[in-house]
Amino acid sequence: MKGSRLSGWLTLAVFATVGGVIAADPAFAKVDVDKFTIGGEARIRYEYRTNAGFSTTTNANESAASHRVRVSVGYDLTPDVSFLAQLQDARVWGSECNAAVCGAATTGIGTVSSANNGGTGVDLHQGYLLVKNILTPGLSMKAGRQEITFGDHRLFGNFGWSQIGDSFDAVRLTHASPMADLDLFWARIADTEGGALGTNGGAAAHGVIFPAAGAKATTDQDIYGAYLTLKPVANWTIEPYYFLLKDSRPTGTNTSTFVTAQAPDQVRSTVGGRINGKAAGLDATAEMAWQF
Repeated sequence: MKGSRLSGWLTLAVFATVGGVIAADPAFAKVDVDKFTIGGEARIRYEYRTNAGFSTTTNANESAASHRVRVSVGYDLTPDVSFLAQLQDARVWGSECNAAVCGAATTGIGTVSSANNGGTGVDLHQGYLLVKNILTPGLSMKAGRQEITFGDHRLFGNFGWSQIGDSFDAVRLTHASPMADLDLFWARIADTEGGALGTNGGAAAHGVIFPAAGAKATTDQDIYGAYLTLKPVANWTIEPYYFLLKDSRPTGTNTSTFVTAQAPDQVRSTVGGRINGKAAGLDATAEMAWQF
C-alpha cells in the first residue's frame, strides 16, 4: 500500500527513532518514503490426516492447526533498482518446543515448526536485490533469497500449499523479449517442509532434484539451470530447460546409493521441455524430463 497516509506515518516513525540525526545526516533526507511498499498475508489452517503414513499394518492419524504469517517491505531505489525483504512465521499451534526439550513430542505433523530455522518458526523467506535493464534493455538480475518458479512447478516452484514453502539462495539472470525469455541461474534451496510428517509420513522430498528432505540451506549442493521460453504464436509457449545438480558432499553422508536422487557425491543432469497453450477454449500442457 502506498500514499500520503503511509508516507506521513513512516516519516513520523523515522523522526521519533533517530531524532535530530535526520537534520544532521543528509543521507536520511534522500530516502523517499513514497517508494516504500509494505505487504503481508496471514493464513490459518486446520488439518486432519487419516493414515498419514500410508501403512497397511497401522493407522496413524494426525491433526493440528497451524499458521503462516508473511510481512514484506520493498523499496524502489530507482525505476531499475529495487529491494525486497519478506519475513515469515510458520508454526504448528502448541508445538513450540524442540526435540531437546520435548523429545518425541516433535514427531508427526508438529515438526513443521522445528523444520524451519531451529524450531522458532521465524525466518527470512525472501530478501533480494533486483536490477533491471543491465547493459541492455530487457536484461535483469535478481540476487539473494527468492522464490523460483517455472512452468507448472514440477521441478522448481514455491510449494505454496505448504505453510513454509520453498525459497532459494540464488543469483538469477533473466532476459525478456517479445519472442523469447531466457533464465540462467545458480541456486541453493533454503526452506523445505521435507519430513514434516515425521516417522509416520516419512521424509520424502516434494521436489524432484532438490536436496535430501529436511535439509535447510544445505551446503555443498548447488543447482545450475537454464530455462528458455519460446513464444512462437499467441497463447502458446515452448519451454526447453536444463538443470544441473552438483552434490559435493562426501560419499557416506547418508545411506543412499548413487541411483537415488538424494545420494551424495554425484552430478545429476535433468533435460526436459514443456509445451503450454490455449486453443478453442481448452488449456493444454505437456511436459517430459530425463535425468542422467
